[in-house]
Amino acid sequence: MSRTSVLPVLLYHSVADDARPEVHGWVTSPGVFADHMAYLHDEGYETLTVSEYAAKLAEPMHEAPERTVVITFDDGFADFTEHAVPALTKYDLKSTMYIVTGCVGSTSTWLEGVGEGKRAMLGWSDMEALRDAGVEIGAHTHSHPQLDIIDRGTAWEEIRRSKGVLEDRLGHEVPSFAYPFGFHGPRIRALVERAGFRSACAVKDALSGPGDDPLAIARIIVPGDTSVGTLADLLAGRGRPQAWRGERASTKAFRVARRSAARARSLRAGYGPTPMGGRKATQRAQPRRPTHDS
Repeated sequence: MSRTSVLPVLLYHSVADDARPEVHGWVTSPGVFADHMAYLHDEGYETLTVSEYAAKLAEPMHEAPERTVVITFDDGFADFTEHAVPALTKYDLKSTMYIVTGCVGSTSTWLEGVGEGKRAMLGWSDMEALRDAGVEIGAHTHSHPQLDIIDRGTAWEEIRRSKGVLEDRLGHEVPSFAYPFGFHGPRIRALVERAGFRSACAVKDALSGPGDDPLAIARIIVPGDTSVGTLADLLAGRGRPQAWRGERASTKAFRVARRSAARARSLRAGYGPTPMGGRKATQRAQPRRPTHDS
């Protein structure tokens, strides 16, 4: 098999038929998802978990097989078991699911601001059964805040707690993390490394490959209405850059804007002069995800 220097890491969220217009782009219908997985199978794609891929990234002069893909899911919606797992197992495809630990067995409380706060989340028994389906479980914080605009202590607790809760309940190491909204930066990346994670996923909407940061792996967002033809373009990297290291100036500027907006919301709500340590303020702030992040 030939080798390639780039690799697509796909990002899905919910797999369901129902979605409010505000989150429609993050919800993929079961039929569309099944078509995507069938395409990967029919085209001969091999799959890796994020941890498996991160280990290969650490190898000198790493190159992945030409048709290799990493499939990831953020948040831990309960519909994953009903609608995604059957397609994944049918075609023997591995994946990585990132869990918001404070919402396990409950609902998507961080989405209340867009009317989706009642979407059901996976329970502990669901996760215990996923290992046999080739699903790696990773951490996605405890309450899904924007880590890069809250104070360092609160961010550390969100990161550390999510890892500890998962490891205590699942009984094995959880070495991978995903930044909520993809938002991070040098300060947050250092906390993730300090917590003992060996890999972490950002977004960037770019192709990963040699030189990509194992603690800020680039992913490509798969919008909910993605056709098989468009998926083929995503897999080929058409219209997508290769991952970069470090932060772009636009990322830093966007962080400053979000901090300012969160501070203004905090003042209007009467939470005090700064939202940096306030959970309510961070959960209310639900920005539209940028096309690229660092």
